[in-house]
Amino acid sequence: MEFLVKLTPHLPDTLNEEEFNDLLNCERARGARLMEEKKMARLWRLPGTSSALMLWDVTGPDELHKYLSSLPMWRYCDAEITVLTQHPVETAHREDKVIDSVLDGG
Repeated sequence: MEFLVKLTPHLPDTLNEEEFNDLLNCERARGARLMEEKKMARLWRLPGTSSALMLWDVTGPDELHKYLSSLPMWRYCDAEITVLTQHPVETAHREDKVIDSVLDGG
């Protein structure tokens, strides 16, 4: 299943510079691992905000929650989660490409 997730962090004012830097470094490392594992398929920043958009490819909501809650900044974030399904136009387009490839001998 694919999910589009918007995370908006609200970091507490009580974090000192060292705590903030540690949190940021841990977040980056965890995000990189999730991308290497192909669970987080894409990651974008929303210009002018502190929000990020992420495309997740997981088996379902439980697995998504498992990975999101493993992010060090998760406890400081508001999350907007949207389940995605393939649009019929894309499905037909992909099927046409497969048929064309077979007919072309490829």
